[in-house]
Amino acid sequence: MGNHGAVVRRVFTRRGDDVVAKLSVEDKALLVQIPDLLATVGVIPDDAAISVLYRNAYRDDPDASAEFQELVGSQLATDRDADLDVLMELTRATQTISVDEAKSVLRAINAARLTLAARANAFDTGSGWETRISQDPALAAVAWLGGLQSDLIDALSG
Repeated sequence: MGNHGAVVRRVFTRRGDDVVAKLSVEDKALLVQIPDLLATVGVIPDDAAISVLYRNAYRDDPDASAEFQELVGSQLATDRDADLDVLMELTRATQTISVDEAKSVLRAINAARLTLAARANAFDTGSGWETRISQDPALAAVAWLGGLQSDLIDALSG
C-alpha cells in the first residue's frame, strides 16, 4: 500500500494482555466519523460499499446467499454496532483496551477503509489509486486508515 498517509508514529502498542492506544486529537476527530460513514452504507443509491462489506456468501447460488444473509445478517449488524461502540469508547476516554476490544477496533477501521476505498473506486484502479492520494481526500483517508490498521495489527501480533 505504500507509505502515503500511513501512520509513521506508533499509535498502538502491546502491553501484556492489553493494547495501549495513544490517539491524538486529530486521530480521534477522524475516528468519531466512522459510525456516521458506515450508517450511510446502502442508503446511497448504487453504493459500491455494499458489495465490499456484504459479499455474497455463494456467488453462484443467489438462493443460498439470500438464506445465509437471512440467517446471519442481523448478527453481523449487531456485531458491527458492538465494534463501533468499542471504537467510540476508545475515542472518548479509554486508552488501554483488551485484545478482544482491539480486534473490534480493527474491524471498525477496516469497514470504514473498505467503504471509502469502494466509493473512491480504489479497487477498480489496482495499486494506481495511491498516485491520486494527494488529490482525493477520501483516498488520503483510506491510506491513513490503512496505516492505522497496520499499526494495530503489529501491536496485536507483538
